[in-house]
Amino acid sequence: MRLTSYQNSTLKIQSILESHISSPAGSDHIGLLHLYIHTMEMSPIPSLAVDASNNLLSLVRDLPHLIHMPSHIYIQNGDYAGAIHSNQLAVLADEKYLRKSGNLPYNSIYRCHDFHFLGWAAMFAGNSKVALEAAKGIERCFPREFLNVPPCMFSLPLPKSSLLIIRSSQLTS
Repeated sequence: MRLTSYQNSTLKIQSILESHISSPAGSDHIGLLHLYIHTMEMSPIPSLAVDASNNLLSLVRDLPHLIHMPSHIYIQNGDYAGAIHSNQLAVLADEKYLRKSGNLPYNSIYRCHDFHFLGWAAMFAGNSKVALEAAKGIERCFPREFLNVPPCMFSLPLPKSSLLIIRSSQLTS
């Protein structure tokens, strides 16, 4: 099989990250674990990053994005319960951060992303109650002023929340 330069670069990055993560200090390094999850989430073998995902989740408490990150691997491996759990913890951390910092628009996008992943994982798991709660969470946290930002890339979570509501109502019908 002939690999593209992009694939070769990705394999090199994967190899470098794996060599560092396998060291005693590397298995607990949240930066390495985070990058490894991003590297592996769309790879042909995302299951290689399950241990890194579990490690990252056990290491972070008040960092919503890093708490959410394992769900990228869990969902690729069909572990919808793990993805739900990770994102529920991320949403709680988001709310804690929100109480301290106020509603900053940039953080709202991350909050929407956490709710979005929570909703999709819940739909895959057939849990309409959690999916509907996640859709409502998207609608609560989405900064309306972003609707006026060309090319309106930030409006993507709103149609997704509606889709979650529709799909979840079909699960309960």
